[in-house]
This record gives sequence, C-alpha cells and structure tokens, in this order.
Amino acid sequence: MLDRDGRIVDSGPARADKVGGLGRLLDRWGVVPAEVAHIGDGRADAAIFPLVGLGLAFNSALPDVERAADAAVRAESLTAILPLLASLRRRRPVNGARRADEPSNT
Repeated sequence: MLDRDGRIVDSGPARADKVGGLGRLLDRWGVVPAEVAHIGDGRADAAIFPLVGLGLAFNSALPDVERAADAAVRAESLTAILPLLASLRRRRPVNGARRADEPSNT
C-alpha cells in the first residue's frame, strides 16, 4: 500500500487465496497437483502443502508450517531446494512416463 506521497507503508498481513490460485494455475496449464512443488514459509503455504506433490517450508519461523511440509529447508539461497525438486521428478513421472532406470513391462 502507498501513502499520499507514494511511499510504501505496511498495510498489515496480505490476504491471498493461494489454494484458489493453485487451482486456477493447474487448470490453465493442464498440470496435475502431483507434478507441482510449492515452496513457502507461512500458514497460507501450509494449506497448499498437502495438495501438491512436494511441499517445502523454506526458512519458516512457524513450527506448524514446517510440520505440514514434506521437508523444511533452512538456507541462505533457494538453490538449496534443487535436490529436493529433483526428487519430485524421480518420484512422480509426468504423463505416465517411466524413469530411465525403471524396467519396462512390455
């Protein structure tokens, strides 16, 4: 929020419908929730964690948010989550594809 002089002022906590936004993004891009990772640090993020393939709490100060996540990461850089994102790809093949190291049933 801006004051009359155009300076940014604190307007209190933001209210976002992250769950609704997730649904709209999934519909728009044709992605299934199991193929999605969500990274966040707040209670609104914790509501999304059980709805997606991988929920990561990143530097959250809230123990309940960390408990809701598949993993809690404390790091200076988001690059720390890259190995976890790779694990989502291995666990949940996209569009029925099999992993390269998985035997074929044919």
